[in-house]
Amino acid sequence: MDIETELFEDYSVDEIKRGFLEDEKSYTCLICGSHFRKGEVYQISGKFYDSRKAIELHIKQAHQSVKETLLNIEANSMGISQLQLQLLNFFAKGLSDKEIAEHLGVAGSTIRNHRYKLRERERQNKVFIALMETLKADGHVAKGNSQMDRAKEDEQNMGVSDKERKRVLDKYMTASGRLKSYPSYERSKRIILEAILVNFYTGKKYSEAEIDRILGSIYKDYKMIRSELIMYHYLDRTNTGAVYWLKDPNQVEYLNQIEK
Repeated sequence: MDIETELFEDYSVDEIKRGFLEDEKSYTCLICGSHFRKGEVYQISGKFYDSRKAIELHIKQAHQSVKETLLNIEANSMGISQLQLQLLNFFAKGLSDKEIAEHLGVAGSTIRNHRYKLRERERQNKVFIALMETLKADGHVAKGNSQMDRAKEDEQNMGVSDKERKRVLDKYMTASGRLKSYPSYERSKRIILEAILVNFYTGKKYSEAEIDRILGSIYKDYKMIRSELIMYHYLDRTNTGAVYWLKDPNQVEYLNQIEK
């Protein structure tokens, strides 16, 4: 399973540990984006549950657990070695140092040493996180444009392969082009937004009502998608918002082919 660390980077440690985000209206799964509205009752396996219990059961049934999801994140994305990730998976299964050592063909002292290094890493990270939170609170770390900064850096440093594009589209969109959920990861966002752009034509002017009608046929929260298309510079509009158009058709290579 290919899990992206960026999926969780905008959330607190406590939110990541429980696996869902809570706001005034709903609970949202941080792993797949599924929503459970407060005040509604959900039927799961023949029984009825409130939204809070429903999302907890959803995480258990759809993702096994938050722990299992995190254990499937790639090692280098977490800044640890592949061996350390393998050891963490062994620890999660409750294996003893002796059992792990026998499995790997190493001495028991080697496993104990790795346990110590992982605990030391945890202590160091706690101090680092505390320092970063303090700097943010004092306004010494830039906030507000972090998503766009990451997206620009990502776009400059690495292209998107056909395999990655297909994986993201299969995960977030139906075969008919409907959006199942909207990703949190910046690279995935751009892939989805570019896929949505096939519904528009270069050189054509659109009213806001036309934009909303098109986006509404793709996703229920069409206003959010409209805002994202503007924020990521795929769509532009007049100051009054009366007219919209594709800002830069060259950003998406296949757009010119659509009109032929």
